[in-house]
Amino acid sequence: MWHPDGVFVFIGVSPNSDFLPREIERDRRGFVTTDKAMQTSLKGIFAAGDVHA
Repeated sequence: MWHPDGVFVFIGVSPNSDFLPREIERDRRGFVTTDKAMQTSLKGIFAAGDVHA
């Protein structure tokens, strides 16, 4: 039997990204877009978690 080490619950469908600078690119739903290293369009700023697409 499989026993997970943790469970992550998805809450909501709208990211809380309004506080971020406008220079950081977002998709049409407001999620922050990143490259494979999780870096945003603003150099040196990274995003992860529920705000990340």
